[in-house]
Order: sequence, then C-alpha cells, then structure tokens
Amino acid sequence: MSKMRLPITWLEAHGACEEQVQLAALYWGESIPITRRTCREAAALGLHLGWLADRLLPAEAWTRYDAEMAEPLTRYRAQTARAQARYRAATAEALWRALRSMSAADLARRIGGAA
Repeated sequence: MSKMRLPITWLEAHGACEEQVQLAALYWGESIPITRRTCREAAALGLHLGWLADRLLPAEAWTRYDAEMAEPLTRYRAQTARAQARYRAATAEALWRALRSMSAADLARRIGGAA
C-alpha cells in the first residue's frame, strides 16, 4: 500500500474545501502518499481526516474506523462540551459587565428605544 497515492484532483472532485486542498497540495504536491506517516502528518496539519474517511472508505473499512473512533470521539465531545460551557459562561459575564458600563441613555440609543 505504501506506493498508493491520493491525487489532489480526487480531493477537488469529491468536494474538499479549497483551503484543505491548497494545504495538502502545498505540503505534498500533486498527490498524497497513503502511509501511516502521511496520516499522522495530515492530522498534525489539521486536515479533516473524518471527511476523507467518510468519502474514501468502503463499508467494511468504515465500520472498523468508526469503531476505533468511538471512544476518542466520546472523550473529545466531553472535553469540548466542558470548554464550550466555560466559554459561554465567560461570554455572558463579559457582555453583562460591558452592558452595565453603558449609560441607560446610550443603551437605549443603540437599540432604538427610549431610556
């Protein structure tokens, strides 16, 4: 399998976003070697490997991929949910403090109402 390559044109033909295609082309040229190292490099570059798996893998390989990704995806979602909750709470507090710093008249002007 180490001699197999994925043409950049395949990515384009299958609807990869322009930014991802350009990054892959910049890094590998006209085609991407299909190797473990390349998979790791692509992940480090932030390329959307799930997108590729969804379009490239046949059912049997997809089932294996999906099973191997179940636990990491669950952990990722849990971590992301906690971070998003903290971010939303911080956003709410920052907005409230900024709103409190405004005069009632200024706030009313900005929203088109009376003070």
